[in-house]
Amino acid sequence: MGVMSYGSLGAGFLSGRYRTRPDWPEDDFRFTFYDYFNEPKFSKGQKMLAVMDEIAAEHGVPVGQVAINWNIQCGLVDTAILGASKVRHAEENCASTLWCLSEEEMARLEKALEEFEA
Repeated sequence: MGVMSYGSLGAGFLSGRYRTRPDWPEDDFRFTFYDYFNEPKFSKGQKMLAVMDEIAAEHGVPVGQVAINWNIQCGLVDTAILGASKVRHAEENCASTLWCLSEEEMARLEKALEEFEA
């Protein structure tokens, strides 16, 4: 039996797309389905994205590839469902399989995740 993750990029949050809280209508389902678009999780998520930004820069890749790599390397997930609204998003998602996070980078991400969840 395997595990397939849904929302591997968190509705775009883990792609780095949202650096300020989205200006969606207050009744938008994403504010309830994905509670990290609300405070205090939104600010905590920005701190986690800062760590992901550093790792992405070290590899010269988009930040979303860091999220995908963590997702498939964390040992909990066998495959990840990834949506794409543009061809380049699909290409970037596929390119994330061409490299791997180091143990040190995984540890940095785990620490950032612990701080996010605290």
